[in-house]
Formats: sequence, structure tokens, C-alpha cells
Amino acid sequence: YGPQEKVIEETLNFDEELKQIDICAVGPLRVTSALFSAGALKEGAKAVVITSQAGSVEWRFTQNPEGGDYGHHMSRAACNIMGVLLAQELKAKGI
Repeated sequence: YGPQEKVIEETLNFDEELKQIDICAVGPLRVTSALFSAGALKEGAKAVVITSQAGSVEWRFTQNPEGGDYGHHMSRAACNIMGVLLAQELKAKGI
């Protein structure tokens, strides 16, 4: 997959990186918020966010030791922490 974004190659695309964060991290939060507001998430319901290890800081050293590919990995890390924060918040409602 590509293109590979790197600082030293001057191939960063900040607009694309922000779009990836908007879609991959804020998108699931928007959907879950809309479901909650619509009353579709009641006590006992489950909200599932499917993400990947691409957002793991530790896994970067194994999978991508040369760095780069900022937008994808930043968006996955943001999604991972969003899922943790969301779980903490919804737990009070039994979700």
C-alpha cells in the first residue's frame, strides 16, 4: 500500500493525515455518539470498535522500524485511545 510518507523524503501530506484521523478515529466516535443519542445503546448493549495494532507504539519497532507512514499509524493510535476513553465513559451506563 502507499504512498509512504516520510519527513526526510519531504513526502508528508498533512491534509491527508488529518483526513485519516477524522475518518479512522473521530468517525467511530461520531457513530457511537449518534447511536447513543438515538437511544440505540441501552444498558447491556455493546459498542464495538474494530481497530488494529497499527496504532501500537511498541509494535512500530517490529512492523515499521524505519518510521514514516504517519497518517495511518497516528489515526490508529487515536482510534485505540478513543475506544478506551469511550469504554470508560459508557461503563457508567452499563454499556
